[in-house]
Amino acid sequence: FIIFSVVLNETGAGKFFIDLAIGLMGWQAGGPAKTAVVASSLFGTISGSVVANVVGTGSVTIPMMKGIGYPRAFAGAVEACASTGGQIMPPVMGAVAFVMAEFMGVPYIKVAAAAAIPAIMFYFSLFVQVHLEARKLGLKGLPREQLPRILPVLKSGIHLSLPIIVVVWILVQGMTPMKAAFWGLVLLFFLAFLKKDSRPTPYSFFKMMEIAGRVVAPVSIACAAAGIIIGCVFTSGVGLRLSSYIIELSKGYTFLALILTMVTCTILGMGLTTTAVYVTVAALVIPTLIKMGVNPMAAHMFALYYGCLSAITPPVAIGAYAAAGIADSNPMRTGFIAWRLGIAGFII
Repeated sequence: FIIFSVVLNETGAGKFFIDLAIGLMGWQAGGPAKTAVVASSLFGTISGSVVANVVGTGSVTIPMMKGIGYPRAFAGAVEACASTGGQIMPPVMGAVAFVMAEFMGVPYIKVAAAAAIPAIMFYFSLFVQVHLEARKLGLKGLPREQLPRILPVLKSGIHLSLPIIVVVWILVQGMTPMKAAFWGLVLLFFLAFLKKDSRPTPYSFFKMMEIAGRVVAPVSIACAAAGIIIGCVFTSGVGLRLSSYIIELSKGYTFLALILTMVTCTILGMGLTTTAVYVTVAALVIPTLIKMGVNPMAAHMFALYYGCLSAITPPVAIGAYAAAGIADSNPMRTGFIAWRLGIAGFII
């Protein structure tokens, strides 16, 4: 799936999503910020990394937001928050949906269905906050003549969205994620050759494979390292102690146990990739919640949410740091604004 998302982006789908979002939202009040929200939600459906999402869409949307008058830190925070939301947006969810389905022993489509509505609510909340901030600052949208025209954009790139639809359809049919990603790649290469703009050359093909390798390597290393940590935790008995501490400190009250779990997941998630976060919390924290009577799907989603939201939680808000670099803003200030913008995710 990581290879699929890289090839999709390199053949022009990433640009297609951004241009489509700019064309749809750019003319509205605070249009570039709304573009960031929409583009990141689209890009996030296929991206396996918060930082990749920030860099992929933020390099376009953050300068646009600054250009119409949004403060630097706010512009970076919007992109960081929107990119983080991509990790809880089906179908890929930072590649964690497939791992979660495996852990729980349920079909992938059940995980995607459970994640879909809260993810849409998260983006709706962010969209509303961006709109209200634009009204407060009196910001206008971009002139229509500067925006990409919707029909030409759709004509040039709509064919690249078909593999995503096919992948979801294959997964809905109950086939394995590996088979879905394989056929998505086959279809994507076939469709990419239909148009000159998206047609890969031998050089671009090897460049795609190099980028995919660079993206796969840290994810694989992080998962392997998480596996070693989990092994050590269980061998040493820390995992059982952590579970017993949460139950003991909460005095058997589920609400208190959830707050303690939230803090634990946020700390464990700081600086890790989405998959590594989930693998770690699934072994250390989730069994405690299930033992206390929490619905297994809810327990897994709860832990995943706070693991992901660590990307916009200071002091180690890795998504906000990446966005601050593009926005040329203070990383800590950007992180706190991103945390505020993502408050719906913390509350939900």
